Amino acid sequence: MLELIREAAEEKKAYDIKAIDVSSVTVITDYFLICTSDSNVQSRAIADSIEDKLKENGLKVNSREGYRNGEWVVMDTRKVIIHIFTPEVREHYNLEHFWEEEIGPIQKGSSDNLSSMIKARKKAPVKKPGKAAAAKKDARKAATSKSVKKPVVSEKKKPIVSEKKKSITKKEEIEREIMKKAVAAKKNVLAKEKPADKSRKQQIEEEIFRQKQKKEANRARQKAETSKKKASEAVKTFGKNDAKKMREKASFASKAKAAAGTMSALKIKKGGKK
Repeated sequence: MLELIREAAEEKKAYDIKAIDVSSVTVITDYFLICTSDSNVQSRAIADSIEDKLKENGLKVNSREGYRNGEWVVMDTRKVIIHIFTPEVREHYNLEHFWEEEIGPIQKGSSDNLSSMIKARKKAPVKKPGKAAAAKKDARKAATSKSVKKPVVSEKKKPIVSEKKKSITKKEEIEREIMKKAVAAKKNVLAKEKPADKSRKQQIEEEIFRQKQKKEANRARQKAETSKKKASEAVKTFGKNDAKKMREKASFASKAKAAAGTMSALKIKKGGKK
């Protein structure tokens, strides 16, 4: 199965294919097969290729995750779990480094040593708490039950004592008076400049005047457009008349030329008869 999966991944240009034997550290699967693709589209293509190849050989994929996203596709075939990564995601999670660290110490030791370690852990007696520890625990419980919560007394806030006013010099008093007068004078000027509210009648009259001005402007614009249109039509008509006159002149000249030709021909014939 591992070779079939590797072959199907290589058909869709998967690279950095690595198979890790994890049977010694987990019962979930026997192998992890990790490979890299350049895009999520290629990841999906690799996953489809693996699934088709296994179906052709009577095998199947039990579950598949991350197919839609395509950055990390996981396929479970019980014996082999396949991880298809894009380069950035593979570098970020670095699964092969993690599993190699887990497997390394176990592979160094023999299976006998591993089984003896497991047996020793199972046989190791669980320590029970001693009498002294139990007595301390009971004493703590009694102390906590007897202890009464003290009422929380809120601290009284000290009144904020205002700082003594600094003594003001005569010069400062004069400057303040000048500033007050200047501000008052400015307010009076602003009040005078503010226009009085207009009456309802004045507002209506102004609105009527604006409407009249608007209508007059529209009339003037329409008049200008009409005169412009007439001028353009006159130019067109004048041009047509000139063209007609030119055609008439040309036809007259051609007729005169033809008549002159016939006259000369008749003269030649008469001369020949004589």
